[in-house]
Order: sequence, then C-alpha cells, then structure tokens
Amino acid sequence: MIVLNPVSEAAYKRMSVPLFFYEIKENKFQPVDYQLASSEIEQIAVTHVAQAVDRNQKLSGISQNMKNILNAISILRQKLGFLIKVTEASPEVRANQEFIRRLNYIANQIHITNKGNFDEQMIL
Repeated sequence: MIVLNPVSEAAYKRMSVPLFFYEIKENKFQPVDYQLASSEIEQIAVTHVAQAVDRNQKLSGISQNMKNILNAISILRQKLGFLIKVTEASPEVRANQEFIRRLNYIANQIHITNKGNFDEQMIL
C-alpha cells in the first residue's frame, strides 16, 4: 500500500517526499524502507531549486524572475508600439534620416517573429 500524506510532520522533518510504503506481514501493515533513485544531474537541479525557494515567500525566485522578464517584454512592446505609431503618423519623423537610422539599428537587434514562422523555427 502507498500513502501520500502532504501534511506529514515526519516527511517535513526529514525534508523528503511524503510518500509512505507499507506491506502486509503477519496480517499487519509494516512500513517499507525505500530510496528514490536519481541521477547526479537531477540532484543538482533539485538542490538548486530548493536553494532558490524561500518557504516564507509567496513567489519563488524562479517565478519572480519570469515575472520580471514578462514585465520587461511588455514595456519593450509598448515603447516599440509608440515608435511605430509616431513614425507612421509623422512625415517629419520619416524625413529625419538620423532618427530612421537609429530606429533601424534598434529594430535589427531585436529578433521578431510572427506566429507563422515561430512554429517552424521552434520545432527541432
């Protein structure tokens, strides 16, 4: 029999997975000692994640990092949208060759994909 007890104090104290295995011996359930097999790479990854997560935080470090990246991308999209609108709406801006050169430099450094070619590029 396998028992999953996420509120187990014993598992919490041992910092282990809250799974408990039992077998029947002489009409009684006897606990079975077990060990999860893992590779060195998995152990390193788990250790890294465990160190990155503070139990008192509402968000993990990884989640916070992803949130920061998404916010930065959102701000970049807003600023690029503003530049596109200004360039399209103003003949004076389009006539300013220095501005257009600088805008072209910025645009060439950002890899932009659309849905059509994104799927083809990402499939290995």
